[in-house]
Amino acid sequence: MAEEKKQVVLTGQQLLNAYRNEEAKLQALQQRSQQLNMLFIEAGTAEEAVKEIKKASKNEKVIVDLGAGICVEAMLDGNEKFKTGFAGGILINADSEAALAYLKKQKETLQKEIEIAAKEQERAAMSMNEISNVLRVGEQEARNENLKAQKAKND
Repeated sequence: MAEEKKQVVLTGQQLLNAYRNEEAKLQALQQRSQQLNMLFIEAGTAEEAVKEIKKASKNEKVIVDLGAGICVEAMLDGNEKFKTGFAGGILINADSEAALAYLKKQKETLQKEIEIAAKEQERAAMSMNEISNVLRVGEQEARNENLKAQKAKND
């Protein structure tokens, strides 16, 4: 049995709406990628901080960034006590190795999500390009038809 080819007819407005939908999808994916990259950088910064604190001695003074330009000077009670966070603000005690393992896993997960988002962005951009090409061809065909009609009218 031979496969039947189905033909789908879309109006210019439908194609334009599809293009706009893909454009909105692409923008959302780009924002998501930015967020994921920021989280990845944050995890890397935290990883470096844990490594530096691990090198520090007990009762050493450190400056802790609280965010929004506010810092506080603090004294280390030790260099092996960390807290890892989970959903809902739950904190669990962890030593430096557990904290580093937690951050490594977090970075691996983020990297996978970044790669998935990049592939989705590529698909959305390709889809936009295909729709754009169809719109261009349709526009050219409409122009040609108008020229033919005007030429026939003038003859």
